[in-house]
Amino acid sequence: MLSTSPTQEKTYKQKVKTIHSSVIDDNNQEFTLEITYDYTDYYGWDKWEISVWGYDYKINGKPSISDKDLAEVMRDIIRQEEKCTVTFY
Repeated sequence: MLSTSPTQEKTYKQKVKTIHSSVIDDNNQEFTLEITYDYTDYYGWDKWEISVWGYDYKINGKPSISDKDLAEVMRDIIRQEEKCTVTFY
């Protein structure tokens, strides 16, 4: 039985995207970076939004940067790529 109720939960198809970028470490050295992430996109309250469900990365070399800082840089790169509201889960 189908419902047209506005409270019926919507399902969104999960997608995968890969982007190529670079990161500069604490010693001002640049490293190439490939980020692959799983996401769903949808129209939010009054704008387009995406939810990132997980991401993985490959980095060329061993940068001198903390894991926490590297994770934040990758999240910033994803936000810049998407140019909309991004929520990480």
